[in-house]
Amino acid sequence: MITHRKPFAGFTLVESLVVIVIIGIVIALFLPAVMMAREATRKAQCANNMKQMGLAIHNLVSAHGSFPTGGWGSWTEYRLENGKPATPNKQKVGWMFQILPYHELGNLYYRYERPEREPVEIYFCPSRRDITRAPGPETRYLNDYASATPGYLTTNPLFGHKRFAYPHLVDTFWQKWDADPPQFPHNGRDGGTNPKTFWGGIIVRGSWNGEEHIEGTIPSAKPRSILDGTSNTLMLGEKRVGTKIESGPAHGRGDGYQGGEWHDDRGWTDGWDTDIVRSTAFPLQADSDTTPVHVSLGMPENQIIPPGAHELDETPLGYCFGSAHTGGMNGCMGDGSVRFIAYSIEQQIFAGLGDRAGGEPE
Repeated sequence: MITHRKPFAGFTLVESLVVIVIIGIVIALFLPAVMMAREATRKAQCANNMKQMGLAIHNLVSAHGSFPTGGWGSWTEYRLENGKPATPNKQKVGWMFQILPYHELGNLYYRYERPEREPVEIYFCPSRRDITRAPGPETRYLNDYASATPGYLTTNPLFGHKRFAYPHLVDTFWQKWDADPPQFPHNGRDGGTNPKTFWGGIIVRGSWNGEEHIEGTIPSAKPRSILDGTSNTLMLGEKRVGTKIESGPAHGRGDGYQGGEWHDDRGWTDGWDTDIVRSTAFPLQADSDTTPVHVSLGMPENQIIPPGAHELDETPLGYCFGSAHTGGMNGCMGDGSVRFIAYSIEQQIFAGLGDRAGGEPE
């Protein structure tokens, strides 16, 4: 007896297209969730990096009685004293170098030749970039975090008294205009701290020029000098980096995350420079590829920029805090706690966060 088999019923073209569309929709719905989960993990790792740095800083405070300093000046070399790295009060290189022994990197701290050739993994935010070194023949590893210093703002930071007006926000970072008569050139890279300069952050500019302590300046901040309270004062944050190279010797050589901008070229072994220190006088903003003055200050385009903005005409983001995260940045307060600070924070409040003794209401 002959049996007739039913022919195999395959998918029609229309049915195949429907299946493909459904799969595409599922993937489209699923991928954002995966990306969000990955970013949440990266943001948590970034916060953990800051937690480790905050803990290392407090271990240093326990050992020395005061906080680390931001170092003496930009592109300086670390200082030895009696064959060992100088104490924080006499060290020319900044806080990122000074805290090494306090997060189990003493071998790098006591390496007396070119420590900048070694990367420090916790100094990089995984949301922004992997371990990265600056472009060029010299090996210098970069960093994604900075200590906070306040600027001097009034209720109208752009058009206040001459001493507090917008063009002088850069001056308050370098503190070159406070001496009478001026003791150092305006360029912060060439001089040191002026006599009788007050630094308002938890991590202050170093007062040791390599030979002596500059008279009238405080060597470093002590816990008792944080009058606003350690939990109310920003100690560390994420530094804002441009997503493309817009100035300096590396202009036109790739994206900003590769390093090479004037504020992201020396790396973690810098002294008082925008590589490792940023100002809360400028708005907290996300990484971007635009750096006009209006954008960095959150000003309307039709608002007049006060004269004398000098460096800010070029890349004002070099003084800003910011991040590659969505919505804000991780910040480490003076007590070592880590908070997520939204980009939408009012500028006057953010400016006050960097001042340890500003008396601002929280």
